[in-house]
Amino acid sequence: ALGILRQRFPEARIDLVANPTSAAVLEGNPNIDRLVRYGAPWHAAWRGGAVDWKREAARAWGVTGALRAEHYELGFELRGDLRDIGFTAATGPGMLIGSGFRGGRGLLDINVPFAPLGHQVELSAAIAGSGSPQTTIRAPRVHLTPSHIERARQAMPDSAGPSIALHLGAGFDSKRLPIETVAAVVDRLSATRPELN
Repeated sequence: ALGILRQRFPEARIDLVANPTSAAVLEGNPNIDRLVRYGAPWHAAWRGGAVDWKREAARAWGVTGALRAEHYELGFELRGDLRDIGFTAATGPGMLIGSGFRGGRGLLDINVPFAPLGHQVELSAAIAGSGSPQTTIRAPRVHLTPSHIERARQAMPDSAGPSIALHLGAGFDSKRLPIETVAAVVDRLSATRPELN
């Protein structure tokens, strides 16, 4: 989705709000001009974390106020989450684009439909490409910083050879690939790259 936004708006400044864990993965991505780290308390609460709602309301007010001061022309909420749609609306973009399939349609200027059995990547790409004929989903790419590479070298012994890690879990069905798809990827990698661990 970020590549689609950069392709559509090559001269725009693209700021991305992400929780600190996701932000660590997004560092160094050339499609992002500024990464705003914000741990949304509603996501922590959903996962069973303790939340001081009074303190978090004040923090959310401060973050949305700072973002509102940027006077964004467009806001894209890529998850289709009612709470995130509300947060993005509070930042005051001139136009808000997202998918209200789980609620929040009334806050959106453009509501992008979502197939109930679709994957989250497809939803994000559809939102990012809303109104554009070019919404091709390219293979995801992790942009590694020198710090990431050094940490990986320290964590993995030199004798291990090339390795691939697969993460099959996710909190929602829309973020999981069918096991058949994962198996096909593993089979193809095994056949074409036998040196992988």
